[in-house]
Amino acid sequence: MEIVLHTSPFSVSLGAELLALAKEIFTSLDEHKFFDRLARPDGLMAVAAKDGRLAGFKMGYRESDTTVYSWLGGVRPDFRGHGLGQRLMDAQHAHCRAHGYRYVKTKTMNRWRAMLILNLKNGFDITQTYLSANGEQKIILIKPLT
Repeated sequence: MEIVLHTSPFSVSLGAELLALAKEIFTSLDEHKFFDRLARPDGLMAVAAKDGRLAGFKMGYRESDTTVYSWLGGVRPDFRGHGLGQRLMDAQHAHCRAHGYRYVKTKTMNRWRAMLILNLKNGFDITQTYLSANGEQKIILIKPLT
């Protein structure tokens, strides 16, 4: 499995492939928000592919001089259970460290338990929770990159 890091600007073909995979993983994906995030000039993405087929991704962007916000990521269902989410996270965090960032911040929800557990296993701390506009519990996590 090859993992490649991409920085903004992202190609149109990569964006289309990522959207298709994200829609497969996240049934309520906001396409407008997805493309807004993809168009950011400070974007970072770790992408995993096998035999030319997109298997997973982890995308984020600069939140501040010291912090990267890891916005969205996922692994295609038939590639789960083999540590790919961990490898994508490792690649993203290594890139962030190499570029002087000190923290990674992310949000998740209880319904994404696998991601919540992966974050906790990797040194993220829960720093805040809140209810979203639609009443879902959101969990904010931060990890120091030291």
